[in-house]
Amino acid sequence: MSITGPNLNNAPQPKATNFGDQNSVEEFLADKKFRQRCVNLRCSPVQLQHQRLYMPMCDEGRFDRQGIAEAFEMPSTKVGGLSPVTYMVIPTWAPFISCPLKCKGYKNRTVAKFERVGKEAAGWVLHHVLKPAEIFWAAIWAWIFR
Repeated sequence: MSITGPNLNNAPQPKATNFGDQNSVEEFLADKKFRQRCVNLRCSPVQLQHQRLYMPMCDEGRFDRQGIAEAFEMPSTKVGGLSPVTYMVIPTWAPFISCPLKCKGYKNRTVAKFERVGKEAAGWVLHHVLKPAEIFWAAIWAWIFR
C-alpha cells in the first residue's frame, strides 16, 4: 500500500481574476465575502508605468486582512500614496481580503444615496426658497416701518 495524495481532479477550481479588467474585478467584489451594497466598497483604477490595474478599495480602510495581505497597507481614501510594491502585487494580496462581519463604516448604497439627495434638496430649498423669502419679508418690514 502506498500513500497517495488527495484526488483533486474533480475539485472546483478557483476563478482567476484579471486585475487589468474592471469587469473581472467587479465580479471579484461581488463575492459573498464582500458587502456588495456598501457605499465604501469600490473598484479603483491604478495607472502603473506600462499598465492599468483595478484594485479593490474600501474608502474607510476597513478590510479584514488575512495571510499575506497583513503585510501590505490597504488602499483607502484616508491613505495617500501606497508603495509601488502594493500596486504591483494586487493579485497576490487581493484574495486574502474581505469585509469585516460587523463593519462600523458600513453604509448601504441606497440609504447613502437618499441621504445625499436629501442634503442636496435641503440646500436647494434653503438657497432658492428660504433666502429669497427672507429677503422679501425683510423688504416688506422695512417698507412698513420707514
